[in-house]
Parts: sequence; C-alpha cells; structure tokens
Amino acid sequence: MGKIASQMRRWCLIQLLLTSVALLGWPSSVQSQESVVGSGGMSVTGVEHPELLPLDEMMGSFMREHNVPGASFAVSKNGVLVYSRGFGTRDVKKAKPVLPSTRFRIASVSKPITSAAIASLVKSGKLSFDDPFISFLSPSERAQVHPQIRSVTIKQLLQHRGGWDRTVSSDPMFETIKIGNALQLERPATQAELIRFVLQRAPDFEPGTKYAYSNFGYCLLGRVIESVSKQSYGDYVKLNIGKALGATSLDLGKTLTTMPNETKYFVPSNRLVAGVVPGVLGKRVPTQYGGWSIENLDSHGGWIASAEDLVAFADSFNRPDACDFLTTPIVTEIFAEPTDDGKDVFYGYGWLVRRVGKTEKVNTWHNGSLPGTSSLLVRRHDGFNWAVLFNTRDGSNGKSLSSLIDPLIHQAVNRVEKWPGQASSRN
Repeated sequence: MGKIASQMRRWCLIQLLLTSVALLGWPSSVQSQESVVGSGGMSVTGVEHPELLPLDEMMGSFMREHNVPGASFAVSKNGVLVYSRGFGTRDVKKAKPVLPSTRFRIASVSKPITSAAIASLVKSGKLSFDDPFISFLSPSERAQVHPQIRSVTIKQLLQHRGGWDRTVSSDPMFETIKIGNALQLERPATQAELIRFVLQRAPDFEPGTKYAYSNFGYCLLGRVIESVSKQSYGDYVKLNIGKALGATSLDLGKTLTTMPNETKYFVPSNRLVAGVVPGVLGKRVPTQYGGWSIENLDSHGGWIASAEDLVAFADSFNRPDACDFLTTPIVTEIFAEPTDDGKDVFYGYGWLVRRVGKTEKVNTWHNGSLPGTSSLLVRRHDGFNWAVLFNTRDGSNGKSLSSLIDPLIHQAVNRVEKWPGQASSRN
C-alpha cells in the first residue's frame, strides 16, 4: 500500500507540473505530456481522462491478450484531438515507453498520403485523374511500356485497377532478388530497374476491368509525383502535405535503422532471413531489418508517423475547403464508387470506403501490415477519426492486429458518454 500511495503522490505532482501545449497547430483538448504511469503492469503515457476509461481499458486488455510490446492510439472528434496515449514499450531491452509522439512504420496507410499528394497536384492544375500515367515518362521510357498498359490512368492506379494482380504474378515490390536475377545483375534490382522490368511485361488482366490490390501501382504514383513536381517523392509530400498539417513526425523510414523518436519493431519468432539491401546483402538478418527494402516501398508503404499526425491528416478530409491540398469536389471523387454497381464496400482513391446504411454517409479507412508493424487509420461518418499503431504485426491467433482491434475501437468509442471539452458524445 505504501508503494501505491507513493506512486499516486508522484503522479499527482506530475499532473500539477503539466503545462498546456498546442498540438500540431490544430484544435486540441489534449495536453502533450511524457510522464509514465503504471497501469496493470504496463507503461501508459499521455493525459489520463477518467471519462475516456473505455478507451484505456480496451487498449490495455487488447495488448495483454495479444502480447503486444507497444502501441500508440489517438482519437479526434469534430476536428479536435480528444485522446492521445502511448502504451507499452518502444524499446523492450531499454524499457523505453511509447509516447503519444512516438513514430511508427505505417505500412500501407502510406497509400492515402500518396493519394493526397496526387490530389494536391490535381488541385494545382498540374495533372488530372484521367491522365495516362505514361504521359509522365520520358519518350525512351514510354517506348518500352507494354502496349496493354499504355492507357492506364492515374485514376486506375489509385483504385488498384491498373492490371497487376499480386495473387497471379506475385508482388514485385518484394521480389528485388528475383528480378535482379532475371536481369542478370548479380544483385537486387533497384526500384527503377524493378519498374522497367514490370512495365515491359503484359499485365495480369485488362486494365480497368477489375480491382486487384497493387503495391506496384502506388509505386508508379510516387514516380508520377516526382515527374510532375520535379522533387523527390518524400520532399514533395513533406512540403505539401506534412507542412500544411504541421505534421512534423511524417518521414520516410529506413530499412536498417530507426529514425529519431521511432519505435523498434518486433517479430516474436525472431525469424532470420537473407538480407536484400546493401550492408546486409546475403547475411542472416531479422526480417523487419533487412528482409525487404522500406526505401523501395516509399509511396505505397514507406512512411513513419505518429498517431496524432495521422489523425490530423484524416481530419483534413472533413474540412477540404480549408485545406491546402484538397477541395470538396476532389474529396467527393476520392470517395466515389468506381463502378456504380451499388457495392457497400469498395476502394476509392487510396481509401477503403463503406456505405452507412441507405444514407449518403460513408466510413473510410486504411490498414497497413509489414513484419513488425500493424497500423489502422479510420474516418467515421459521425466526426470521429482515429489512428492506432503497433510495433509488431500479428495477434496471438496469427491475425493482423489492425483487423482484430478495428471492431473493438468502434465499441469503445461508442461507450464514451462525454468527451473532453465537449458536452456529449452523442451530439
């Protein structure tokens, strides 16, 4: 009891010393703080709000059930950041806690960011969604493109309708060794070599005729952004998306090292694979640190970010006319159904979309998954947005953490009766 009382006194003292800090340049009722609190044997950081206990309980229970080392979870309501906490550790050996500001690899949650970058170029009049992607290649590059894919548009790439199906021909973004061998390079293919190799071959299906999730298509979108902007993909996104949001955590990740304030990543099996990047080529390395190249994944899976900044990004779609890189007509098109066949769930431009009953309202989201990483970004029709990031991928049942926690977050949010600074969760 004495130890508990001491901890409580320490926590109360920390609370008294907190000062108000504005987050990200957008409205917030959450204060940023990095003090660690004991909660059921798990480190929890960020401001505690008693009325948001359902969220704390859900995260704590979920992480213990699935043996998750660390996670970050942020929620906004009507454009206000109302919840932001870190759970567990970002470095198990050094017992460093996850903070609300901790950065995680977000894997395919990178795709909505690439879609937004394309949207910003459309807004500025530098391209249109209906432009063929080959119009942004050099004449010599165009001449090598297979005839069947010369008409593929930016829109079709955004919607995963460009003609590539990884269940048929595998995912070239993770086949650098195989493609390098096919090109007789005696080394892994670079991103540019990989692109040329794939574009010279027939697609897996007639472009535009069906949906098939394609990382390669989003890799091409990154190159379109570079061609139009005359900047590197990463620089363009940070200047035109990150800076506009004040999202300072947004950065492209590194394969072999962690960036400042970035979590470490964990694969429970401690699986070792052959390294495929310079420095560890051919050596046995942890799959999350050299088994694939995150630099190659840039525009479809290469970003790192904090949960707070991802929520700020999601919120921009709720107020497009006040946003530097969106407009209301562009957002309407981003979330429009590709085929007009009345499907309740479909893929728009970088976002999965679900209709809400017979209304015009939609929920939109994207998840991400890589060894050592699971991520989820959700925009709900009633003004709630949230992001949850994990530093491992799979739950105790082998399923991805993002898919397992998705329904639980909806339930926990619905249980909150009052949100900080707001009268009711039902307004």
